[in-house]
Amino acid sequence: MATPFSEWGRRGSYILWDPTPGTWDRTLHPDEPARVSEVCILLLSGAWAMRDISDFPVEAFRDALRAWFRENARDLPWRRSRDPYRVWVSEVMLQQTRVETVRDYYERFLRRFPDVEALAAAELAEVLRYWQGLGYYRRAHHLHAAARRIVRDRGGRWPQTVQEWLALPGVGHYMARAVTSIAFRVPTGVVDGNVRRVLARLRGLPRPVVRDLQAWADVLVDPRDPGTFNQAMMELGATVCIPMRPRCGDCPVRAFCHGFSTGHPEQFPTPVRRTEPPEERWWVVLWSHRGRWLLGHKRDGLLRDMWLFPMWPDQTGDVETDVLNLWSSLDTQTVAAVLRPLATVVHEFTHRRWRLRPVWVPWPDGWDPPAVDGMMASTEMFQSWQWFPRAYLPRIPIPRAHRKVLAALARPALRPISE
Repeated sequence: MATPFSEWGRRGSYILWDPTPGTWDRTLHPDEPARVSEVCILLLSGAWAMRDISDFPVEAFRDALRAWFRENARDLPWRRSRDPYRVWVSEVMLQQTRVETVRDYYERFLRRFPDVEALAAAELAEVLRYWQGLGYYRRAHHLHAAARRIVRDRGGRWPQTVQEWLALPGVGHYMARAVTSIAFRVPTGVVDGNVRRVLARLRGLPRPVVRDLQAWADVLVDPRDPGTFNQAMMELGATVCIPMRPRCGDCPVRAFCHGFSTGHPEQFPTPVRRTEPPEERWWVVLWSHRGRWLLGHKRDGLLRDMWLFPMWPDQTGDVETDVLNLWSSLDTQTVAAVLRPLATVVHEFTHRRWRLRPVWVPWPDGWDPPAVDGMMASTEMFQSWQWFPRAYLPRIPIPRAHRKVLAALARPALRPISE
């Protein structure tokens, strides 16, 4: 592909193959008001987007990406080591979570669980407590279970192949490839959301197939240092080749990019319109008595094994109808007399939104403790429940949504409870 550079100016015109339907050719002349570099970019991207992967100038691409990453890589704590434990923990945390959020959690987590043996020896409740705020708590379950399997079944020996990593709980193809390429220099490419976008734009693919992108990533990856190459690809997608308004002027590989040659790189891959997540409405009861607070241990599903305040579906907007009438073992009139509404809390998960209407039941200290077994059983949500001193709450795993509810104690109600 050196001909366009060396022979430019010695030909009267140049025919460029633009693979966009309906505009298959374009004629440029030496006196056109365009820089030679721009012309060459169009030549290269148009040809490579339509030809076989084997025709792609892989070494030139690697060199350009490597040089850019050397100068522009963000200083992230998990990039300072190739230790498999640290690499693995970072990859688990970074799933569906922003880098800015993960940074502080990562360092705090490693201070408490500095190696796989420490993580395996810990109780799940403590692991969840150090995870709270990151969300997607199933990741913490899988991380803990996999650590125990590595220590128990493998004697602390690390898996070193993609297939060995895939046998661990919670490890998928992306993570297995990322960890092995970074920690063990296995020459395999990775395809996460950022790399998918980079590859789709390089080849001009509106609806890329993951299998094909993985094959191409495996061709492009630098076998001399696959981990650094993969991190460079992810960094490019995260900071330059972003979904909307990509910073093509700062891209080190735009000369290889079909999306750039079209003038509309943001169209690759075809944007998916995000739909609003369904909203669930819940009553949340903060029951306090003599400085202690009632929480339930979540049985299964979302937030499994976390501690939550009791919850009931908000079906009618009336707390007496939706909640109090279920408490057959309690004097609901007495409860209603001390019940205090708090400000509504909204919390978004990836695929759902919770609108929580908290109510505080400050059971007078002079009264006998309330008999709550029947009331808690009516939620069908908890496998057990317990009264905790307020000072102890920071030490148990409570999800962010319910920590927001606890914070609502400091705010007045925004509207009447029966609205």
